[in-house]
Amino acid sequence: MQALLVTETIRQERYSDTVTSDFRYYLSRCHDSPAFQLGAIRQHGAIENSLHWVLDVTFREDDARMRERTATRVFAQLRKMALNIVKRDTNSKLCLSARRKSAGWDNG
Repeated sequence: MQALLVTETIRQERYSDTVTSDFRYYLSRCHDSPAFQLGAIRQHGAIENSLHWVLDVTFREDDARMRERTATRVFAQLRKMALNIVKRDTNSKLCLSARRKSAGWDNG
């Protein structure tokens, strides 16, 4: 371990006055400056948030009612695999959710 990074996340809920604050701790063996490392953490968070948004919009992942741990993991992997397959279809000008639906209707 070369560094311990601490970030504070301050969030205000939309349409509410509720403000929450969280501290997140990161262990690193990277020799780069703390500013560079924190930038990498922010970038990683942005990627994770955008992936979650796409999965939620395309596959309605937040509406899934599964609670059993193995099933949730398996279906999360299946959704990600399906998302990668749907993204490969560059012939269609449809949005991802429409491409997913048209792939489901195509027996071929």
